[in-house]
Amino acid sequence: MVESMMLSRVSARLPRCLIAHSRRLYSMTPQFDESEMFGEKLEGKPYKAKRLNKFDYDWTKDVKHQASQEEIESRYVKMMKLNAIFKGLGLFVLIGGGATLYLSWPNIKSKYIILGKSNQLPSDGSEAIFAKKEPVLVGNVSKEGTRVLMFGQMNKSTIPKAIKEAFNKELKDLIILDDKKKCLGVDQAGNLVDILSDDVILRGQKLEQLKLSGKTIYALNKDGKILIIPVGHIDNLSKYLDYHRSWLFPWRKYPVYNNQIDINHVFNTRKGEKKISQFDVGKDHLVLISNHGKAYTCSTDGSDGNKESFGQFGIPYFSKFDTFPVAHELHEIEMLNNSFDQSGNVISKSIEQVACGDYHTLARDSLGNLYSFGWNRFGQLAMPISYKSESIPYPKIINGAFNAHFPGANALDIKCIDLNCSAETSYVTMKASPKSGHIVGESKKAIDMNKEHYFAFGNGLEGELGNGIYKNSQQEPTRIKFENAKPVGDIKVKQWYTGPHHVICKLDDGRLVAWGRNDSGQLGIGKKIKQSKPTNVPAVLLQGQSKKLSDLSETIITLNPNERVFTSSSTSCIYNY
Repeated sequence: MVESMMLSRVSARLPRCLIAHSRRLYSMTPQFDESEMFGEKLEGKPYKAKRLNKFDYDWTKDVKHQASQEEIESRYVKMMKLNAIFKGLGLFVLIGGGATLYLSWPNIKSKYIILGKSNQLPSDGSEAIFAKKEPVLVGNVSKEGTRVLMFGQMNKSTIPKAIKEAFNKELKDLIILDDKKKCLGVDQAGNLVDILSDDVILRGQKLEQLKLSGKTIYALNKDGKILIIPVGHIDNLSKYLDYHRSWLFPWRKYPVYNNQIDINHVFNTRKGEKKISQFDVGKDHLVLISNHGKAYTCSTDGSDGNKESFGQFGIPYFSKFDTFPVAHELHEIEMLNNSFDQSGNVISKSIEQVACGDYHTLARDSLGNLYSFGWNRFGQLAMPISYKSESIPYPKIINGAFNAHFPGANALDIKCIDLNCSAETSYVTMKASPKSGHIVGESKKAIDMNKEHYFAFGNGLEGELGNGIYKNSQQEPTRIKFENAKPVGDIKVKQWYTGPHHVICKLDDGRLVAWGRNDSGQLGIGKKIKQSKPTNVPAVLLQGQSKKLSDLSETIITLNPNERVFTSSSTSCIYNY
């Protein structure tokens, strides 16, 4: 400070050139202050205020900054991975919980309906508060006369109720058109009639049986011919009628329906193959059996060539990779009608029964061999579910799939005696007997040779399998748990009635049991809850009679020998024939 003051005083007396020169010399001399001069001499205390020069500067700080950025990015990636893992686990738990809730929903809903809004019983044990919430059902069936009893979507009832328009009618067959809200039947004269309006739609064709595929009704008449009846023209079928004169009574004319499936070009008429004995239909295919026990197939209405075959025709050149067959043009299923003996010679088989699902077919021959072909997405062919076996375009014997259910199967002759199909599920009845020359040894699980065994395989998501489990696919045949029906005892099914996703069976004692989809009340059990096991259908409520659901569930319906059942997708009927 003293030096600067002295310098300023001297500079005031010196010329300007000398002053400038002295300032340049002063700026070039090292500058120090007291902290720099004495800071390094401080004992035991670091000096932090020291100025840095180019040699003291840390030139690696940019490298360290880059390394720190890489570390931050690495930590960010790890956090994102952990976040994705936790989200995946959460989604898995959510889906699993939702699936469990969905499969358990029928039981939850059943408790909800019976107990009301709360599943907790009152503390005093009384159930009086729930009695008001329990559904009370009222009947309308009269004791006198014959009526068609309907339940499901058509009459919005969960119990069988009489159709007043169908009073005192006896029908050979019945069919329901859900989308058009029509109920059609075949009266005792063989006429096609509208049950609700009592109008005769088609007269004088001696009809016996009706089947619906797509938008077409296929009707088998007494002469063994199949008539093609378009649903879109159901109110005006006169264009398909020709009138012929009778040979015995030339003054009379009788109507002939000319829209039929042509059998003459494939049947061996010279050997007496002239009639159709049995048939069934799927979504877009039809399979029939002639009076000689030969099977034939064709596609049904609306086949425009753009559809894909799933092998349901049983003919290899109509596989999923080939052109879809022309509608109503019959083809023989040669691989089903023929086989080879031990010498390699071709022998003919006699086919006794066929059944069609949406896109698959079952058949059995006179020897009890069971065949399946078509779509196998849900295991409805009783074959392994895989890409290679998703569609099988030729018949394959599947009797061996039932061996696991019969102890000592190698010494048994396991035969199929009945078969039925819903949309994506198959139902078969099997019976076992000792093979010739074999003696069946004693077993802890001895097989009753006179007993019929009932199996299901395919889609069971709506409870169609009848084994107590809601399952999307079932390739191994599983036993239907008829033993759960009351009263418990030996169960024998007399008739099967299969809808697309539900089944109603008439037992030999007249009782009805039902299981499967029930969203419209088509099971007739008084509530809209699907069932995974055969459940008794309650008794019919008479005119003016009312019962609570719990009381009605304790009753059991019993049909007369001349009463049948029809099932559509969402409606079922009981009728006299």
